[in-house]
Amino acid sequence: MAKICIDLDGVLANFHLEFIQRAFRSHGITIGSEPVDYDYLDDYRDIFVEEVMSGLFRTCPVYKANVDYVNELIETTEHEVYFITARTTDEAVKWTYDLRRKVCEDTHDWLREHIPSHPHTNLIFTDTKFEAVCKIGGDIMVEDNLRTAAKVVGCCHSFLVDRPWNRESAAKEADRRDSTLSMQRIHRVSEIGNTLIQLDKWEKRYEG
Repeated sequence: MAKICIDLDGVLANFHLEFIQRAFRSHGITIGSEPVDYDYLDDYRDIFVEEVMSGLFRTCPVYKANVDYVNELIETTEHEVYFITARTTDEAVKWTYDLRRKVCEDTHDWLREHIPSHPHTNLIFTDTKFEAVCKIGGDIMVEDNLRTAAKVVGCCHSFLVDRPWNRESAAKEADRRDSTLSMQRIHRVSEIGNTLIQLDKWEKRYEG
C-alpha cells in the first residue's frame, strides 16, 4: 500500500480554463488559450479574488481521465490518497477570512461532487508541499508545477503531469534554480494512470 499525494489545479481541476472563461464572460477580457506559465495571473489579481468569491473553485471543470482514475484508485485499491494544494497561499492576494473560507468550502464541495468516495479529511492546504509530503510519509507526489516536483524528489517519487506551463521555459528556470539531479529524477507523465503503472512495477519488484 502506498501513500499517494496529488495536487488539484492543473492535475485534477482545470483552473486555467475556468478562470479564462470567467474573465471573458464576466469582464470582457480575452486572455487566450492554455497559458505557458502562471505569471499571467499577476495582471488579474482583483478579478481572481472576485471570481473566487463567486465560486471559481467550485465550478472548475475536471481533467476527466485523471479524475476517473483517482476514483477507480480509491474504490478498488488500498492506497491512501491525499490532496495537497496551495490554493490559499498566493502572496500577491490579500487573504481575508471570508476569502480563505470560500476557497476551502468550494474545494471540499468540488471534491464531494467529483471524487465522492474520498475521505476528505485527507485534504491539505499548504504553501510548503515538500514538508507536507514528508510529514505524511508520501510515496508519490503528482504535480503540475515543475519546481515543486523538483523539490519533493528528496522524500518521494515525483511525477509531473505534462502541461504547457511546465515545459521549455519552466524547465530552463527550474534547471537554473534546482539541481540537475533533482530534475533528472522527475517522471513526466501525460495522465495520472501512468504513475500507478509505474507504482505497480516498483511494488512487484519489491515483493520479488
